[in-house]
Amino acid sequence: MYSVEDSKKAYLQEAGKNWTQVELLFVQDYDYVDADLSIERYGDTLSVEYVDVRSQSTHKCFSRHLFYIPVEKNGIKYFSFHNVVYEVVRDYVGGLN
Repeated sequence: MYSVEDSKKAYLQEAGKNWTQVELLFVQDYDYVDADLSIERYGDTLSVEYVDVRSQSTHKCFSRHLFYIPVEKNGIKYFSFHNVVYEVVRDYVGGLN
């Protein structure tokens, strides 16, 4: 079971030679979004945002989000999504598939 403290953490795990998987828990977002992602690094923070949104549902809920980021963007302390900053926790193995 996840705790409230988990809601402000980004869990990282290697996902192959060229990718790192980032998991966020309890993210409030639309049920469905068809969009490209902007991935920008600012110092020790990696920021991910939707760009060029083609369609999205009208209903929002809390859900788990998974992102695959290029390994060269790794080495971060913070992860930002929807203007919420998450503390990075490395080598997390629970729940990542």
